[in-house]
Amino acid sequence: MKIITLMKSEKLILLVFILIFGPLPKDAFSLKINKIKIEGNSHTKEEIILAIASEFLSDKEFSEEELNGIARRVEERLKNTTWFYSSRVYIVPSARGEEYRNVVIEVNEGFLLRFSGGYAYGMAGMDNIWGNGEKIFLYLGYNRQGIDFELDNLWRNFFAN
Repeated sequence: MKIITLMKSEKLILLVFILIFGPLPKDAFSLKINKIKIEGNSHTKEEIILAIASEFLSDKEFSEEELNGIARRVEERLKNTTWFYSSRVYIVPSARGEEYRNVVIEVNEGFLLRFSGGYAYGMAGMDNIWGNGEKIFLYLGYNRQGIDFELDNLWRNFFAN
């Protein structure tokens, strides 16, 4: 068995490294999610918002930086749905213990009716029908007629149960 010994210069370098960068955190990946609380959703179902925030649902341990990065990504995904005027995701300490965090997701439901038109047609519709992410649009006009009814999320939820 070979024992590694540090020379004086190596000890000095290690000491300077620790003084500059600080000691290495002993539990860098020791934070777990205790609870996810959703506030402000009057129309959109919690299951749909949790599906958007699915990164928080894993049982793995996170670092503080990872949790903040996930929170920023989830907030951006919620804004990109166009179902909400605003969204905010933040991490707060949990009463359960020092190694647990709670996730709070605040949303402000937006205007879900959609209207548009062109030279010879008009369109009216609604996004996020029934709070599941479905949408329906009715097109009427000289050069375009039809109904666009997307039930992707509804069928996925129906067959998943």
